[in-house]
Amino acid sequence: MLREKLWAKSLSTRIMFSAASLVVVLALCYSFAIWRSVHFVESYLMSESMAVDFQHLKEELDEGAAPRLDPGESAYGSGIAGLAPIPERFKDLDEGYEELGESPAVYVYKQKYGGRDLVYVRDQENFERQENLLWLQTAGFGILVIVFGGLLGLWLARRVILQPVSRLAREVQASAKSSPYRPISEAVMTSDEIGELARICNDALGRLHSSLEREKSFTNDVSHELRTPLTVIATSAELLEMTPLAPKQRRQLEKITHSAGLMRDLVSLFLHLARQSSETHFEDGGDSVSGLLKRCAAVWREAAEKKGLRLTVETTGRCPGHYSPVLLVTVVNNLMRNAVEYTDSGSVELEETATGFLVKDTGPGIAPGERELIFEAQKRGSAAQKNPGAGGCGLGLSIVRKICSRTGWTVALRPSEKGSVFEVTLVARSTAGRLDEQ
Repeated sequence: MLREKLWAKSLSTRIMFSAASLVVVLALCYSFAIWRSVHFVESYLMSESMAVDFQHLKEELDEGAAPRLDPGESAYGSGIAGLAPIPERFKDLDEGYEELGESPAVYVYKQKYGGRDLVYVRDQENFERQENLLWLQTAGFGILVIVFGGLLGLWLARRVILQPVSRLAREVQASAKSSPYRPISEAVMTSDEIGELARICNDALGRLHSSLEREKSFTNDVSHELRTPLTVIATSAELLEMTPLAPKQRRQLEKITHSAGLMRDLVSLFLHLARQSSETHFEDGGDSVSGLLKRCAAVWREAAEKKGLRLTVETTGRCPGHYSPVLLVTVVNNLMRNAVEYTDSGSVELEETATGFLVKDTGPGIAPGERELIFEAQKRGSAAQKNPGAGGCGLGLSIVRKICSRTGWTVALRPSEKGSVFEVTLVARSTAGRLDEQ
């Protein structure tokens, strides 16, 4: 959990945390080394010193003289003339040197003398005061090391590590946003890893820019070339409309005029999607969802009836707002085309809801493993591949998702026992609820 939170932070935060952790670990290791060294030196020197003094004590006892002890020193012996009995706290100690930390803290050296226990004791309180002072000095020095190391790490992180990285980030950002394309500055392309990364980013951005320019040029050319035959079709349809026509012929002419207008709007839509990198704005004068759904259903009703399908339009809620006819009709038509083409029997239903609409069919459905795959460009489900009579090249649903992502809508394939159910959400449920209450 800590690692995930740390990696979610910025690079500077991670470097500072690593540097601070390293300084703290080094300070703790340094303090531990001092503690062990002081403890070892204390034990070694004190044991050697007390061994020498103990030898002098025995020599004085051999001469029958009273032991000469410095302040803070004392000697005890069991049945030894001139010495006080051994206190209870020293009776069970092993022979040799020992340090007792209980108050009062003392150093004890115990050995046999004439077959009896002889104990030499030296006060430790003064040394303990000096030792505590040493620990305070060590702790203060450790804090200074941590503070100084942290400040030094901050300076090094900003000036030595982060400065070239930040400069590279600024260069890449400026290069990515520039129009026309501006290569990354040569000053960033040093001989180290940062320079190598700068060269890789420069090459990648250059290739991406060239690819986008080629795509934009191709889109402009295709859009320009398509408009010429569309204009011819629209003009011819207008001329035909001026001539006497039978009712059936006039209905067919209306379909031609409507489809030509829709195709012209689609060309403008695709050109707009190719040029825009983010938000797609609605044009003024949008239509309601109810009206657009009815118009789309009328377009596909004849194709559905030829296959023996029942096409219905239902309303379980009113979706608020007005929307771009080109964008919304493109989404609905692509979903309706798939529903009609891949359904051999049963029905196709177009249902308006409080947040958008549903397209339901009783076709073969989509396998669970293909539910996300079908929204990718030029990807078709197994049911579509088994149906050679169905047209399309796997672009319809990818266009639907692209339009939805640009407009803030969502498209999803809902679970169903039979067939497929696509749900398009135009407004959030909370927003729809507030609008319905007004």
